Amino acid sequence: MTYDALYARNKELEQDNRILEAQRKTVVVYNKHTGTFEYIGEPRSLSYNKPLTSLTEVLEEVKKHFKQNDRITVNAILRSFDRGNFGDLKEEEFVRAFERMGIKFSSSELNLIREKCDPNSTGFYRYDLLTRHLQGIPT
Repeated sequence: MTYDALYARNKELEQDNRILEAQRKTVVVYNKHTGTFEYIGEPRSLSYNKPLTSLTEVLEEVKKHFKQNDRITVNAILRSFDRGNFGDLKEEEFVRAFERMGIKFSSSELNLIREKCDPNSTGFYRYDLLTRHLQGIPT
């Protein structure tokens, strides 16, 4: 293969790499009905390598996700599901809210979160504890 052919092939691969990088970036759009910036696309699992076994690990992965997708309006999305403004959500609403943020929790991750956000097993998740922790405020 000649130098010119190798150079041309290298340019093609660089372009392919740029396209792949662009496809990996998430798309966040404004939802005018709820007034929030939401993730568009299939929600992603938090961990692909190993199961997360502690709440700290889960929250660290959530923080990483929001650091990469810093335009997502976490509190506003959670409040948009909280129709009564009580500061808590049913489990299915909580899961849907995080799917709008691009996160799909496994059942074990959801159990870890339930222990913290629903300690009395009422079926409602207190999301303010979670958002405070994500902001770095001790709970």
